[in-house]
Amino acid sequence: MYSKILVVMDGFAEGSRPVYGQATRLAKNNRARLRLLHVVPPRQDASSTTEGSVTLAISNVSLWKRFDRRCMELLKRYADQATAQGIYTDYQQVRGPVDTVICDVAREWSADLIVLSHPEAEEPLPDPSILDASILMKLPCSTLFVKPDA
Repeated sequence: MYSKILVVMDGFAEGSRPVYGQATRLAKNNRARLRLLHVVPPRQDASSTTEGSVTLAISNVSLWKRFDRRCMELLKRYADQATAQGIYTDYQQVRGPVDTVICDVAREWSADLIVLSHPEAEEPLPDPSILDASILMKLPCSTLFVKPDA
């Protein structure tokens, strides 16, 4: 039985819908809590770009902020839908290497299960290294990969 399910949401990817659906079904059947997680890969600083222009830096920061805000709004919508179904749900967005963040959040939250999109999904996780055997061995709990709807 699962009491805490970590759901890795892939931003605006369609692959997140079946992941979310499977996770909410499991949460309802097990009376589990959900944590929706979106991992944003580290952004490149303007100082490290070869162009290094102030305009480019401002533009990049503005785009990242807009992307972060839209992803948080999407997470909130998903969380609100799960809460309306009687599932205790919270959400967070973390910037960093996908594999490290997932492992760290799962460990810190004491997750019993991680649910994420299958590597063959149309829009896989932004960092395919999450699927490396060495990373999978580091995950602190069971992991369920969900294939996209056929």
